[in-house]
Amino acid sequence: MGENEVRQWLALLYSEELTGNTGHLLIRRWMQLDPTAAASWVSLIGDAGAQQQLVDTAAVAWSENDLPAALNWVESLPYGA
Repeated sequence: MGENEVRQWLALLYSEELTGNTGHLLIRRWMQLDPTAAASWVSLIGDAGAQQQLVDTAAVAWSENDLPAALNWVESLPYGA
């Protein structure tokens, strides 16, 4: 599944669905394809609860391939994000 497909699937999910298995799997896949774009998208999610869960998923997925970049991203997030 390519980046465009991941974006399309995420756009179809409701906030509640984002935090389910499908949302987490899509974020993990996007982090493999383009971690910067995926992290930026996760940072802009309007639902604070969903955002927190997906930030965690994104950070773990990114850290598996590039721990320094993942740490820099997490540290750049606003307090409480």
